[in-house]
Amino acid sequence: MLRRSAIAAGMVVAALAARPAAGSPGAPFPVRMVKLGGELADPRVAEHVRFCRDLGFNALWIYADQAGAWSPERAPRGPVVDHAFVRAVKGWRRQGYDLWVSINPVGETGERFVFSDSDGEDRIVRFVESLRRAIGLKHLVISFDDQPTELTELRDVLKYGTSAAPAHLDLVRRLAARLPADLDLWLCAAAYCDAHLADGKGPYSAPFLAGLATLPPAVGIVWTGPGVISPSITAADLSATRARLGGRRLLVYDNAFATDDPADDGLALLLSPLRRRDAGIRDVASAYLACPMTQLGGSRLELITTAAWLNDPEGYDPEAALPAAMRKLAGRGADDRETWTAFDTQQLEWGGWVGGRNYW
Repeated sequence: MLRRSAIAAGMVVAALAARPAAGSPGAPFPVRMVKLGGELADPRVAEHVRFCRDLGFNALWIYADQAGAWSPERAPRGPVVDHAFVRAVKGWRRQGYDLWVSINPVGETGERFVFSDSDGEDRIVRFVESLRRAIGLKHLVISFDDQPTELTELRDVLKYGTSAAPAHLDLVRRLAARLPADLDLWLCAAAYCDAHLADGKGPYSAPFLAGLATLPPAVGIVWTGPGVISPSITAADLSATRARLGGRRLLVYDNAFATDDPADDGLALLLSPLRRRDAGIRDVASAYLACPMTQLGGSRLELITTAAWLNDPEGYDPEAALPAAMRKLAGRGADDRETWTAFDTQQLEWGGWVGGRNYW
C-alpha cells in the first residue's frame, strides 16, 4: 500500500478540528498534496516538484529517510536531519509548499523496533524536535503500513499480547503526549482500508478498533478507501468509515496509480485520468494524497487529471480531462498526427482503470 513502493499501496488537509468543514460547490480542496518521489540530488525530482506546483499542488509528502535518519541502524550517534533536505525545503517553501513527514518505526528499523523499550520512542521524539527546529515541521504521520500485525519480541508480547495493534496505539499515544500540542499528528495503522477492518473481529482489527478511543481526539487516520487500491472512493464510503473510527479525521491516501520498483513495473503503468472519485470526498475527508508512480515522467498524465479534480471536484469530467492532459503533454506537437497516434496507442495498452481492461 502506502509503502513508498506500493502495489499493496495532492494530499489535502484542513484544520485540526475532528470534523472537516464542508466546502462550497465548485470549491477546490483546501490543501492539495503529492508525494515526493526519488532522490533529492536527482534533477528530475526537482523538475517533478516544479511540475506539480504549476498544476496547483501545494503540499509535499516526505518519507523520514528522505529527510534524515533516526534509527540506531542509520543514525547510531543519534537522530540527524539531512542538510540537503533542509536546503531543498527552503526552495519548496518559496514555491508555496507545505511539508508532511511520515515515519515508519518498524520498517525503518528493519522490524527491530521494540515497543516496550523507550529508546525507539526517544529517538523519534528527538528526530521530530530536530525537524521542528530545522524546517518548522507542522504535520507528522506515524505509519505501520504493510508491517507485521503480530508481535514477536518477547518483551512486547509480555506487555501487549501477540497482536501488534495495542503496541501501535500505545506508541502513538506516548508520542502524542511528548510532542508539541500544535503538531498535526496522524496514524497509519496496519489496517488502513475497509477490507482490512472487515467485520472488525480480526486479530489486528478487533484490538485496533477497541483501543482507538485511547488516542487523543485530534489524531487523524490515514485511509486508502474500500480497498488497498480502490477502484472507486465515495463520500458515503468515507462517512461510514469515519463512523467506525469514532468520527476521526481521515487522510485519503489514494493508491490508484502507485507502482513498485521501476525495474519490476515497467509494464504496469496506468496511463489513465483519475476516475470514480466522488466530489463529496472534499467535504468528508480532511486530506487527500496523490501518489504518483515511481516512474515520475509516466505519472504526468494522472497528476494533471488529479490536479484538475482537486481544483474543481464538481466540474471534473475524466473524459474531458484526458484529451486536455494529452494536449498539455504534447506541447508543440499538439497538432501533430503522429503524436496523437502515440497517445491513442498508449490508451489502448495502458489506459484501463483499476480492475478494468489492461490493468497491470
